[in-house]
Amino acid sequence: MILRLIDLDTLDPKKSADQYWNLLDTAEREKYLSLKLESKKQEYFITRVLIRKSLSEHTNVRPEEWHFSTGPFGRPQISHPIEEISLTFNVSHTEGILVCAIAVDCSLGVDIEVVRPVENLLGVAESTFNPKELQRLMQLDEDLRVQRFYEYWTLKEAYVKAREKGLSLPTKDFSFEFGSDETISVFTECSHPEDSQDWRFLLRRPTAQHQLAVAYKEPGGGNLIISEKWETL
Repeated sequence: MILRLIDLDTLDPKKSADQYWNLLDTAEREKYLSLKLESKKQEYFITRVLIRKSLSEHTNVRPEEWHFSTGPFGRPQISHPIEEISLTFNVSHTEGILVCAIAVDCSLGVDIEVVRPVENLLGVAESTFNPKELQRLMQLDEDLRVQRFYEYWTLKEAYVKAREKGLSLPTKDFSFEFGSDETISVFTECSHPEDSQDWRFLLRRPTAQHQLAVAYKEPGGGNLIISEKWETL
């Protein structure tokens, strides 16, 4: 699996637009032009460019040749060329960072968030997390509680995206457990036990302010091997 990250604060928006405009297809250009907020326009543009460049790094397909469709829960997916359909990608962005994950023949989800104090953290957790996760949070000191909150949050977002279930997979219906050997396991009431055993998870702190999580499942299981690279556009 490949993780491609971009520091959004270092980009020159005009230079990027001039250099990469021709990579976008007609629908992407129309979407870009329809956005009103400049920040949203730049975020959308860089996301589309990063997806195209990242996919092309691992194939003989040029960045401008990719075409995409939208899945049943709004997730973009490759529609052309079909011979590269075994590639899977997922993107996430937050203040300052954009990340694109690329893998082959697997289920894949990624999420990244800014780590900051949360008002009424336990109240938010109670409405979002599994009761077992809430109980574990309550047992932690405040600083560790904030960190674990974001670990749970990003893991849940990544897992829901990887399962491609959208809101039909409630985040309270599954829980994460951290082993003494730093392994991460998911326990869910919504799938067979063997499904849970085949999932792999990764947590990263790409910067002191950001928490990143990856959920990954390939046929037959397997180890989660990650290659990370910071991109410059």
